[in-house]
Amino acid sequence: MKNKLYGNLNFICFSETAGEVKIKKRKKYTSISLTKNEFDLIFDNSEYNLQNNLLLYDQSISKEFRIAKPLSNFDRDVAVSSFSPSNENTYSANLYKMTCTCREFETKKRTQYLKGDIRRLCKHLIVLYKNNFGSNGLSELNKFIMESGYSVNKHFKYFTIEKTPFEVVINYDSKNDDWWNIFMANEKGVYNRYGYSPSEKRFSYDEKPRGFVLELRKKLNELTYQLTANNNNGFINGSVKKGCAYFGMAILLIFAAIAILILCIILYNIF
Repeated sequence: MKNKLYGNLNFICFSETAGEVKIKKRKKYTSISLTKNEFDLIFDNSEYNLQNNLLLYDQSISKEFRIAKPLSNFDRDVAVSSFSPSNENTYSANLYKMTCTCREFETKKRTQYLKGDIRRLCKHLIVLYKNNFGSNGLSELNKFIMESGYSVNKHFKYFTIEKTPFEVVINYDSKNDDWWNIFMANEKGVYNRYGYSPSEKRFSYDEKPRGFVLELRKKLNELTYQLTANNNNGFINGSVKKGCAYFGMAILLIFAAIAILILCIILYNIF
């Protein structure tokens, strides 16, 4: 049956004892294969909305991050070569578990996000997802992220600037990142990505959104200042709390010393 959500991608329902013909057919059309039980769970009504189906879309995940969760028929490890020309490593990625053995998946702590959250995907999982699901049903920004193969950071900050009807998105983990992602759409809603170094205050390879740089830099500086202020407040608050703890401990020690001194005087007078 044709799946309207994923364009030319088909669902094929088969029994656990399916023959080689159906299995080869699924591989030929890169179809999503379902067992009878999975089919009954998803298509249990004559009318349905796949994007509201909890098996495919976790409703607890914010819409801006939500993508489809592959079903158990994708529970297999797939070897994916490194995209770096200087790196010959091969990584093991599992689309159902949304896990990968690459360094980025570990250092970015991708497992802190639920399955079905685009922030969980490293570059290798994004390629697997795109090849199997495409980008239909996703927001325009997430479509661009999938099609371009960019993995994203934890935080998304949205703001508007003059001369463009679409929100600009800054994607970052912290002010200490080497690079932030900046996603901007043109007047037709087509996105582009720019890399920005918050420490060096420069764009990657001097590729910048011409005509918007001054206002964009103002917003970037405001965010950098805000993140720095938040970190400093945390440091100050932590220092104050630690200082209060030390002061309280010193008071207790003084009282303990006075009590011991008084006790010694009493004992001396008695004996």
